[in-house]
Amino acid sequence: MKSTGQSKLVYIINVGRTKEAVISCYWAYIERSKRVPDIIHFIVTNLTLQFLGDLRRAFSIISEKEITFNYTIVNEEDLEGMLTSLKQVIKEYKEKGYEIVVDVTPGRKTMSIALAQVAFEANADEMYYLHLKERMYEGYLYPLIPKPLVKLVRLWKRKP
Repeated sequence: MKSTGQSKLVYIINVGRTKEAVISCYWAYIERSKRVPDIIHFIVTNLTLQFLGDLRRAFSIISEKEITFNYTIVNEEDLEGMLTSLKQVIKEYKEKGYEIVVDVTPGRKTMSIALAQVAFEANADEMYYLHLKERMYEGYLYPLIPKPLVKLVRLWKRKP
């Protein structure tokens, strides 16, 4: 999959306790949008930091292009700390002219709340949620889930 020559794009996603959820969200996003980000920014905890190697490999294979990977470690029990950290992450990308896409699907609930709040406040460009309609497919990768049972929902798109 190739870049479309559009603006620079960063995709920010929480990393929860299942790698499949993170990979599936990204796979669904690039399938739907036909865009491959320039940067993937993972939001991890000390527990999920161990998944970064596997996630980088999977995202690189799915993307079919060189991608830059960054990450921020947060404490899922410190909402204020997460808000501060995530505001800084988005601010830095905005200042560099990146289009910002966030996915609030994976991660602990507090991580999703923090990322959603910051995305709204910082005027991120888009926010997504991968809706799995049948729990029996939890832990499956996106292409193995029957299409009627999974839907990438764009929760929000910034108005120009």
